[in-house]
Amino acid sequence: MVLIEIIPDLWISNNKNINNTMTHIYRIKHIINTTKDLKSFNIHQKYNHDLRDRMIQYENTKKTEYFKECVNFINTHIEKNGILLYCQNLEINIVIVIIYLILHGKLNYEKTLNIIKSKVDEIILVNDNYLKLINIICKI
Repeated sequence: MVLIEIIPDLWISNNKNINNTMTHIYRIKHIINTTKDLKSFNIHQKYNHDLRDRMIQYENTKKTEYFKECVNFINTHIEKNGILLYCQNLEINIVIVIIYLILHGKLNYEKTLNIIKSKVDEIILVNDNYLKLINIICKI
């Protein structure tokens, strides 16, 4: 996948070969690199069971904060500039877009999924952990 415009001026990609020409053509002024931003997560697998559970809770709290910050950034800047969400794991982009559309597009979860499915050819399943975070953030 190169670039997919989910709604006007909100793009997602899992292609690390995005270049300046492409961002210029599509008026993308901001790139949120969730691969880089979240690289320190998912380290809980290295720990014993008790510590692992606490690490998962900590990571979920931090991811929730990060997703809220991304959504607020998108909401603040999308009127003037294109925004690209880049991540090797497209699921994280989808989660951020879902949260944005529910909170600021005033859409329900099903309508949000239909919009994404109409744009993304790949079948992207949002795992249970991310669904819980979406529910917490959006108060569904």
